[in-house]
Amino acid sequence: MKRTNFFTALMAIGIGLSSITAHAVTNTYNLGTITNKSLSIGDTLLAANGSFIDNFNFTIQPNEKFSAFVGDQDLLPNFEIGANTFGAILTGPGLGAGLSGTHVGDTFVFNPMSLAAGNYSLQVVGTITGTTGASFAGTMMAAPVPEPETYSMLFAGLGVIGFIGRRRISKSAADFLSHDDSSLNFA
Repeated sequence: MKRTNFFTALMAIGIGLSSITAHAVTNTYNLGTITNKSLSIGDTLLAANGSFIDNFNFTIQPNEKFSAFVGDQDLLPNFEIGANTFGAILTGPGLGAGLSGTHVGDTFVFNPMSLAAGNYSLQVVGTITGTTGASFAGTMMAAPVPEPETYSMLFAGLGVIGFIGRRRISKSAADFLSHDDSSLNFA
């Protein structure tokens, strides 16, 4: 008898937990390698009062700088994500448990950062509070980090331009000072 009550209680807990997680919509998008480009991301969820987890999986090559933003799209009065439940987390090599985006209003921003080469996931989570659904959109960008040779060429070019400019100014000043003003009459 005790064993039957235990199993009945265990089944009730399992059914209760499965009904809670059944409302969470989980989507996974494989974006491939995002070398030197930007990608638009987002989702439109046509359900009322549920949770969602969207995973945007991608790969970064060596020497890439990554940045992103994800924002709640308030398209209609009844189309909303709960402000206290909306979030974006970046996970991957060297990020430990994950890096949360900086929260600015209804938007999460990941400022440009250098990431190690590897596989990453940008996870967007939230609870739909609108009666007709919710929507979010954003952009992920990856751009190559300039090599040290690029910086040395830039500074060398700026030095040459500065030298030429200074030489022109010196020549103009010398021409001005050597000009004969004796023909001018200021009286």
